[in-house]
Amino acid sequence: MSRITDKNIESVFTVLDDTFSGVNNKVNPENLENPDLVASMKNLVNYFQTNATVSISSPFQGTCLQVSKDEKRIYFGSRKEKNHQARIGVADISSLEIILDEGVSDKSVWTIALSDDEKYLYAAGQNPNIIKFRISDFVEVDSFIGHTEEVNKIIITEDKKWLFSASNDETLRMWSIHESPSRHIILLNSGGKIHSLDLSKDQYFLCCGDSQGLITIFENSFSLSIPPKKIGKINIKKAIWALKVSPNVNFLASGDEMGIIYLYRFHTWENIGIFNHGGLIRDIDISKAEDIFVSAGENSEVKIWDVSQRFKEITFTKHTNWVKSVVIMKDQKHIISYGDDKAIMIWKIPRFEEKKLMNTKGMNILHLWFSETRGLLESICKINDEVFIVSWENNGNPVFTMKIENDNPEFCKNIENIDEVFVAGTTNDEIIENLHDEDGQGYTIISIYNVFLQQMIRSHTIKAQMISFYISGNLLVIGEGFKLTLWQYNDLTHLKTIFSRHGEIRSIALAFNETIMFTFDTDELLKKISLDLNNEHFFQELGHRNSFALSTKIVNTENKDNIKKYNFILELSDDSQYLYAANDIKVEIIYTMNFSMIFTIDTSYTRILKNIKNTICFIRQEGMDIYSSKNFQLLSQVTYNFTNKKVILGAKNNFIYFFDEDSITRIQNPLKCKDVTLVGDFSDEKIFQEHIESIINGRCLRPFFKSQWLIEPLHVNLLHIYAYFNLYDILEDAIIGDGLQKRIAFINSKEGFSALSVSINMNFYESTETIVDSLKKLAKSEASKTVLEKLVLQEFEENLSDLNIRGYNGLEKLYKMILFKEDLLSLPNFCPPEITLPVLVKSDSFYIFSKDFNLSDEIPETGVAILFSKTLVRLYLSLGSSKSIEFMKSIQDCPITSIYYTKLIQLILKEKWKSVRWYMWIQAFAYLCYILLLSLYVSYEPCRNSWFLIFPFMINGILYTYEVIFMIIGRLKYFLDFWNCIDSIRSWLMISYTLMVWGGFFDISEKKNTDERFMLAVLIFVSWMRGITYFRLNSNTRYLNKVLSQVIADIFPFLIILFYSVIAFALIFRAFDSDLKTDYFPSLTKSYLIIIGSWDNPITPDFASLILFFATLLNPIISLNLLISILTGTFERVSEDEAIADGQELAGMIIEIETLMFWARNNNEKTFLHIMEQDNIDEESDNNLNKLVNNINAKISFIKGYINFHDIAKNRLKEAFTKGGQDLSKSLEILLKK
Repeated sequence: MSRITDKNIESVFTVLDDTFSGVNNKVNPENLENPDLVASMKNLVNYFQTNATVSISSPFQGTCLQVSKDEKRIYFGSRKEKNHQARIGVADISSLEIILDEGVSDKSVWTIALSDDEKYLYAAGQNPNIIKFRISDFVEVDSFIGHTEEVNKIIITEDKKWLFSASNDETLRMWSIHESPSRHIILLNSGGKIHSLDLSKDQYFLCCGDSQGLITIFENSFSLSIPPKKIGKINIKKAIWALKVSPNVNFLASGDEMGIIYLYRFHTWENIGIFNHGGLIRDIDISKAEDIFVSAGENSEVKIWDVSQRFKEITFTKHTNWVKSVVIMKDQKHIISYGDDKAIMIWKIPRFEEKKLMNTKGMNILHLWFSETRGLLESICKINDEVFIVSWENNGNPVFTMKIENDNPEFCKNIENIDEVFVAGTTNDEIIENLHDEDGQGYTIISIYNVFLQQMIRSHTIKAQMISFYISGNLLVIGEGFKLTLWQYNDLTHLKTIFSRHGEIRSIALAFNETIMFTFDTDELLKKISLDLNNEHFFQELGHRNSFALSTKIVNTENKDNIKKYNFILELSDDSQYLYAANDIKVEIIYTMNFSMIFTIDTSYTRILKNIKNTICFIRQEGMDIYSSKNFQLLSQVTYNFTNKKVILGAKNNFIYFFDEDSITRIQNPLKCKDVTLVGDFSDEKIFQEHIESIINGRCLRPFFKSQWLIEPLHVNLLHIYAYFNLYDILEDAIIGDGLQKRIAFINSKEGFSALSVSINMNFYESTETIVDSLKKLAKSEASKTVLEKLVLQEFEENLSDLNIRGYNGLEKLYKMILFKEDLLSLPNFCPPEITLPVLVKSDSFYIFSKDFNLSDEIPETGVAILFSKTLVRLYLSLGSSKSIEFMKSIQDCPITSIYYTKLIQLILKEKWKSVRWYMWIQAFAYLCYILLLSLYVSYEPCRNSWFLIFPFMINGILYTYEVIFMIIGRLKYFLDFWNCIDSIRSWLMISYTLMVWGGFFDISEKKNTDERFMLAVLIFVSWMRGITYFRLNSNTRYLNKVLSQVIADIFPFLIILFYSVIAFALIFRAFDSDLKTDYFPSLTKSYLIIIGSWDNPITPDFASLILFFATLLNPIISLNLLISILTGTFERVSEDEAIADGQELAGMIIEIETLMFWARNNNEKTFLHIMEQDNIDEESDNNLNKLVNNINAKISFIKGYINFHDIAKNRLKEAFTKGGQDLSKSLEILLKK
């Protein structure tokens, strides 16, 4: 079972603190590899914690509440319940606990008031007397007697001198708190029970509402002898249950028994707003800024309203019974509510959904677009039978830009890059007469306008019956009935005509520099056509699709004119790789190169919006569906409370404009918001938030499948949150799905991290394993027979390096899955024998095309048998790029060495080596020259002079400069490599030796001196030792470097034992020496020479001869044979893993050269790898033979261990049965005796 790790659990000190202080003793972001990722997720979780509704449970039904001045405590009253008194309690906000609970009366408390200094609390209710309690011990210290029936509301002035009360006895009273006995006056005798009462913030105005629907407003006199002045009356005619004066006394809010809230302007009492809560209103509060107010009532809902009514209300629905009191806290960010469900709830006030209605009064909107150049929403409108181009300012007010001449503008396009508006429509009768043509239906008038200059640039009348059009560069394509006409855009010169055998061309799209055209006609045919306007045969139909069917809507429609109202949509992705085609039945996503369908959705869409955070937004009449443009998984479904006819993006995609008949609604694009926004089906928002709260609180048991949600602007979803809390068992269910094609999409965030990135960087091994295994299962599932499902493997693109470094156990299988055999019928089976195989091509395209391998379109029937394969993920393969180096280092350092057996890794290493090997060969040649010159200097007398040293010295300087670059790049890490240290020593020895010769310290003209001889010998030894590394360049000797290093590692323990024996026998020989003045070294030399078979034969058979016999037996015979056995085992082991050794050496050399290519650091482009290779069925088995043997040996060992385990278990089970039988016999024996 998965768990929430301690390091992610936050203890909240205060629910009102947006910075959210928390106890977190175990997580240090500096210890994590990507603190930004962790910080982003932590901030997101903190947001949900801060915005989560906090509940304080009380044991009794609440009726009223007051918040302390410092907002640390909540005072509340309750009703009288069976066997329980009415109570007054105090709750601590920081601890979310009730700290005081006192029974005060046998009758319900309806209202309480708190003195400004919080020393006293006043309570009233079913008992008509108002009681004053001392808060410290809740002792009654005073009472206010006068009302004859229940008291519904009491208020105390800030100066603690006056108290106002409203009662069912139909009176409103003012009490002097300190005067006695004559301490109150009746301010109002109403005609009904007074339920509501409020005092303005400045204390000047008092208002009350009664059961007859009458609101009375007073100007206070604060005198028992001078009654207050009545300044207003409002008759609603429905019982008033709640009143509130706005803080700045600009308006008065009232709530009645029918759930209607009225806003009245103060002093004039003009109604300025009506709101429907939906049930009897019990309480109202208004924000300090007077921009929002909150209401609560009998329908158990708390609602937040926009005073200006620009935004739809926000509803809180967690209460399960009447809500009696609601208060906006001083921070203006939280609301406290209390009611009959015995729960005090603290809510975070969310922001309203940004929605703006543009002023379209009196306009018939024909076309709509957004001009990024001018930063304005614009349209073509008909106003009083005249046609205008109209713009809207940000505040929604229209600006009439210019009048246009086209009376019937059926088609329009804003051409952004040249700041022109293209308008086209049918011609009028006068123009037809001038053209001397009886049939005006065949002509279209086209006008080009410059909105900035507010003038028409040019106008043309062409013989074409426009049904659709497409403009690309200087080419205009017009779709007509059964044909396409091509025109030059700048002067409307007719270029070509393409006739079609099918219906009207309803949609057109051009791609790849106007060389490919797609058309969609009313016969549901989608066509792909090649264009070459410079050729006599300028077009060729490359294919068509008839998978669209509108038979129920169009084909059987008697009136063919109805066809005009149906959707025919063609949109291209920004890179033109995908074509999005839609009609009233479905949408298809088609790969443009081979014209094959990769995904379909059986839903009617009206518009397609592309490339917002790697998404595609398919617009429905009532909302939009958001899909990933990477693997076409459903990310979210948004539903709005309005329908739309057309949708456009504007203001750099920050806003979406919905157009429906005569209204335009602007909303914030949820994918471009700056504040945290939940993007999904808003009817499920409450339960979605509750699900996230259950995750945070450790109560989540299963994934949330009810609807799909995105969390912006981070662009994450539930998978990221599951991974952050290490919920690995839930992650598996979420990724695989529930069996009903419901699963949570795997996506990358705005910063590029996925749920897998989160689990890796949080070092959650279980979640990492679960995510990788689940994605592999998904790719292997039955549904994965389509290419679409295999696209889920692209989610590994950013995490392959991390998985390599951490040594994920299934890496070998993963790399095998990533390399996918392509079996398209369009690919050849043979290639010319002169092509050297394999051929690797880096491509931005997912699909393989023969032209990428320079193969002709004609498929040969003979030649070398070939097969094609491709990677299902894009890889960082650009030499010298930071990501490529990171990937290569992860391969080199990967603890799962079996990845070197996979074809993909071998191909990558060989292809990269093919590109960089010349750098290494140049370096090797330079070093060879250095060794040869140094050897000539040592062995050939004519070369032994100071001037000859110039040549090896210069080459050494070049080689050392090469090493200095790596020192600068790697810093201290450079010296962690053994061969780097050897190279540095060699370079400095050469520099030092040469300078000492040139400086005259060494005289080499006549005779070698001792110091010079030693230094030169060490230099030669180190130089030749360093030369060993260049044997890596040849594939036949490359793995021997690994053998050499492994031999040194394996022989070291043996040498310790050997030299131990040598020293022991040397001491024994020294003991037999009669001359104690001789040195110990000859004895040590004698003992060592015995190892290599050199010793003096004994003359007499004495004890010394016996010792010599044992020395020759142990050292040269036994020890050396043991050494041979060790080295043989080492060689065999390394030979078996030759592919691993070879791959590791290759990776090291590739990294070395890529590190030098600093100019390519930022060229982090991901590409698919396409491979053409010889079809050799034996290749795989030959390459993996050694690995197969190792696997078999490992499995045999496992089976042996498993058998032993079963033997042990069998014996234990036998013993248990024997013991159990004995115990049973004894029990029966005792029972029989009884």
